[in-house]
Amino acid sequence: MFEQDNNYDLGFLERQDHSVEEMLLDSDVNSVHGVLESGERRGPQVRFFTIAVFVGLFILVGRLFSLQIGQGDEFSLAAEGNRLRTLQKFAPRGLITDRNGEILARNIPSFELVAIPFDLPKEAEDRTKLFNDAAGILNMTVEEIEKKVASADVRAIEPVTIKQSLNQEEALKLEGIVQTNTGLEVQSIPIREYLNGPAFSHLLGFTGKLNQDEWQEKFDEGYFFNDQIGKTGVELVYEDSLRGQHGGTEVEVDANGKIIKRIREIQPTTGNDLKLTIDAGLQTVIYNSLQQMLAQRPSSSGAAAVATNPRTGEVLALVSLPSFDNNLFARGIKTEEYSAILNDKSKPMLNRPIAGAYPPGSTIKPLVAGAALEEGVITTKTKINDEGLVRVGNFTYYGWNRAGLGLMDVVSAIAWSSDPFFYIVGGGHESYSINGLGVDRLEKYMRNFNLGKLTGINLPGEEPGFVPSRTWKKDRFAGTDEQNWYLGNTYHLAIGQGYLLVTPLQLNSYIAGIANDGSIMKPVITEKEEKGEISNSGVSLDNLKIVQRGMREVILSGTSKTLQDLPISVAGKTGTAQFDNSGDLSRTHAWYTAYAPFEDPEIVITVLVENGGEGSSTSVPVVKEALKWWSENRRSD
Repeated sequence: MFEQDNNYDLGFLERQDHSVEEMLLDSDVNSVHGVLESGERRGPQVRFFTIAVFVGLFILVGRLFSLQIGQGDEFSLAAEGNRLRTLQKFAPRGLITDRNGEILARNIPSFELVAIPFDLPKEAEDRTKLFNDAAGILNMTVEEIEKKVASADVRAIEPVTIKQSLNQEEALKLEGIVQTNTGLEVQSIPIREYLNGPAFSHLLGFTGKLNQDEWQEKFDEGYFFNDQIGKTGVELVYEDSLRGQHGGTEVEVDANGKIIKRIREIQPTTGNDLKLTIDAGLQTVIYNSLQQMLAQRPSSSGAAAVATNPRTGEVLALVSLPSFDNNLFARGIKTEEYSAILNDKSKPMLNRPIAGAYPPGSTIKPLVAGAALEEGVITTKTKINDEGLVRVGNFTYYGWNRAGLGLMDVVSAIAWSSDPFFYIVGGGHESYSINGLGVDRLEKYMRNFNLGKLTGINLPGEEPGFVPSRTWKKDRFAGTDEQNWYLGNTYHLAIGQGYLLVTPLQLNSYIAGIANDGSIMKPVITEKEEKGEISNSGVSLDNLKIVQRGMREVILSGTSKTLQDLPISVAGKTGTAQFDNSGDLSRTHAWYTAYAPFEDPEIVITVLVENGGEGSSTSVPVVKEALKWWSENRRSD
């Protein structure tokens, strides 16, 4: 502590021509006895000098004792009062744009009131008055402010947020309090603004305040205590790139928190911009169309849509409904707002395209057709009479058209979505001398098309779906009659029912594999991601061409003729999937998936409406509107 006394001069020791140093360090006179003996021989001058040294040392020791003991508390308080602080300057995050440079997320200035516990008045009366003055402006109670401050250590110098998103009037009034009191500050912090937030919320995610655990984990990376961080979606995945490097002004403050001098200043650095593969125009068209569709079907609980480029895997749209406004989280969501979202039975925060798993229904039939052709179970000449049902012993398996569709080959069976045709192709039937693919080969090709696996999209929360197997069923239902895999299980699997579950993204990816001649590409959402194949269908090009022709006939002569008047050629497939065992046949998910142009595909779009009835009446109109917009605004010449 004595180092703080700048008035005490120790220089005399350095001005003695090194005599003290020589006496203590010289090997020939390395003891007190030697010094005295030498002094006696040299006379009175040496004795006088020796006495002077001892007197000086005595004075020095006395002064040290005074500084350390007598004035120690005084200097301790001074050291505590004059402290170094950093006035925080928050760096803006990088912009997020779509593939065409349209801004999806940007930064806006925001004011918030923070408290620095260490600087708050120590007297309870002064502290209460300060909080009372602030509470009147913030429309808060003193107790609410005290509760927020109490969450931090009273010795902490890190700011504790009292209230976010202050308006300009509140900020100006609070500045008056801050200038006359200590412990409270009005900070200017850039926060996220999401343009058309609900349409992109599941994709972009949102930012929010660091919690205590996150701050302790991120402290060494330069995060401030009341910092913002990506919580979900793109904001979370690309946090390291999007966040900037904070700056600040290092100052010395006195015991009252007033700035004595500025020491240095570091300017903040804005984060890196991020360009997505998303087409904002297409995303908005699909979102609005699905909203209108759900408004017409109050029984439906939600919907999802995915659009991709089959050649590259680039995701052009990713829509989930119901949605939420991610701006609520960025500005600091209120408790009642958060509770409303969490308690909503329709699960608005569920990212349905990647985390919702559903039976695919008839959308699985192109895959089954490709597998059956590849395995030689059928050829293009194979014909099966769709009588509206298939009987096996005492069991009857019905088709969607109880009157029957007549004689079907593989192309017409895809076009008209013949259930009896695919029952027999999947599980076999002695009347047609067809053994069927069987569960093992069905499982093989479903996994070839990357079903039952993660696609690897760079977003949190993806689910793998589920492809059942003989082994799985045996383990799952061990000790019961259900442990055996029955022919009926195979029949259901072949038409996309039973235990099979897929996400909308997986289904889109598998259809993109058909459009892309068997190569299934990894879905990517940013231009910087490496593109590449994640799976191959294992179906030959010749057989895939037959499947493609069947999907084209869906529009030309089958279940989706309403798409014929589009300005581009389209191939597609409907799907109507039962999702419970209540016996109510109207409880079905409505699917539609399509790609275009048929001759050289550039876009694959998949739409699911939960409890949406028939895919042809519910999902097809949404796909049609999206493809019409895309063909008029984005199609390559």
